[in-house]
Amino acid sequence: MMTPAYRIGAVAPQLEQLLRGAAAEKVLLVGGGHFIRSAAAADLRTRLGDRLVSGFEVPAGLLQQSVLEPVAAAMTAGIDSVIVIGGGRSIDCAKALLYYARKETRLFVAVPTTAGSGSDATSFAVVYRGTEKISLEHPALLPHAVVWDVELLRGLPARQRALSGLDALAQCVEALWSRRATPASSVRAWEAGSWLRANLPAFVREPGNDDLALGALYAAHGSGAAIQQSRTTGAHALSYYLTAVHGIDHGHAVALLLPVFLRYNTASGAGYDSALQLLGAANGEEAASGWQAFVAGLGLAARLSDLGLSPRCIPEWFTHINAERFANNPVPFRAAELEAVLRATW
Repeated sequence: MMTPAYRIGAVAPQLEQLLRGAAAEKVLLVGGGHFIRSAAAADLRTRLGDRLVSGFEVPAGLLQQSVLEPVAAAMTAGIDSVIVIGGGRSIDCAKALLYYARKETRLFVAVPTTAGSGSDATSFAVVYRGTEKISLEHPALLPHAVVWDVELLRGLPARQRALSGLDALAQCVEALWSRRATPASSVRAWEAGSWLRANLPAFVREPGNDDLALGALYAAHGSGAAIQQSRTTGAHALSYYLTAVHGIDHGHAVALLLPVFLRYNTASGAGYDSALQLLGAANGEEAASGWQAFVAGLGLAARLSDLGLSPRCIPEWFTHINAERFANNPVPFRAAELEAVLRATW
């Protein structure tokens, strides 16, 4: 499978060059509400002119299959290209529209406005059926090109920078120990994870630092490229419940759960040892404690108890575990053992 080409610079001229190069004439523009109603979006619509066939504002909350599937065919009718500008959820929304419409495009461009999910480097997307997470996957969901414009990250609050970066770093850790890891995915995970571990705190603190913003975009893309091959594992398998049922941001949910799996996956092989090395820890206990200190240092709650959650939810939680993602975990699902580690980490 081809990897996306990436361009760096102001989004409008970069998109103009890409559209011209692909001879794209009928564009669907997808974006989150904040972008769609912005002056930048108005300028882009003017630049696109008659090439803009339609626009779609990403709905708030969880991306629901029941909302996206019925409108997909109509939204993509008559188009030959898609431009999506937004965070990982917006990019997943554009992918879902293409998936449900069974549409392949001449040009699919992702312009991330956060540095976290790596959705601009993957051929899959996440939607929900109620609170049940559903994975969509098809080669046509992999963007042909990615545009990184650091201007789009300048207005991000520190909290969003931290949550997105932690999601990317957790993906790197999981990519290393995944049962589906390859040498290539491990290299991408190591490169991206090393940058994030060293530079994420500064990226959170310094919103005007364009070098850090570009580094964060590249690292997030690298984390996506890693999980494109390795897929995610236990921490992601449990995270969807926290997001769907308790409203915890995805990046935060994964960050809260990574210490659980740093303990649960102890001594599970070379991939686990690589994850410890990436985190600068000698063992799982040290890695888990260090991770929680790292998260707290970014100004976020580092334990489930900090959010007022009770272990009484564990029986319900275990009925929502995503089996597809847990199958990639180096240690298989063992309910009693996992519950004990979860309670100890609470």
